Formats: sequence, structure tokens, C-alpha cells
Amino acid sequence: TGSLAQFADLRGASSLTQAQLDQMIGNAQTLLPDTPAPDTGEPYTIPSCWDLPPPYFDSMVSRMADRWWEHRTEAQIRAEFLCGHRPPFLHSTRLPLDAPRPEGDPLGN
Repeated sequence: TGSLAQFADLRGASSLTQAQLDQMIGNAQTLLPDTPAPDTGEPYTIPSCWDLPPPYFDSMVSRMADRWWEHRTEAQIRAEFLCGHRPPFLHSTRLPLDAPRPEGDPLGN
């Protein structure tokens, strides 16, 4: 379990549940469906960090340090994705599927 969903547009996902999102981490630019989650009846949210690292976390951090985040140490990357002693922030950027992406979205409009 555990997937990165920063900057993901999940508005068109079919059969998406809150339980699935609880295993992912996202950011304010993660776009969520504007409908209630079918398993909770509540608006969707996605946590900003993991309490515990997923099983593949060490290899993911190593790949990120080697390929994309050469300016950050592995310790800095770990701190980015693990909550440590801070509670996760629950992001909730919900938009209708036909709405344009927010101004400044890295994936454009």
C-alpha cells in the first residue's frame, strides 16, 4: 500500500473510495472528485504524509534522490513524505470533472 498522488487529477477515477485515498499521500494540487466518497458518504480528502513508510519506501527514496531530487538528501526526502511527530494535513481540493484546473496548476488548464 502507499502511493504518491501529488499533482494527480483523480476527479475521473471510477470506484474511488476514501479507504484507497487514506493509503496515498497528496498535496493541495491533488484534485479530488466533488462527490461524496461511496464508502463514507463524506467529502474526499487525501493525507499529506504517511505515519509509517510503505514497504517499498527505501527504494522509492533512493530513486528520487538519484533521478529527480538531486539537490535533496535522502533524509530530506524522507521528511517530505513521512509525518514524524506532526499530524497529516488532509487536503481536499474537490472540483467537478468538467471544471478547469485551478490557476497555476502545474499540469495546465
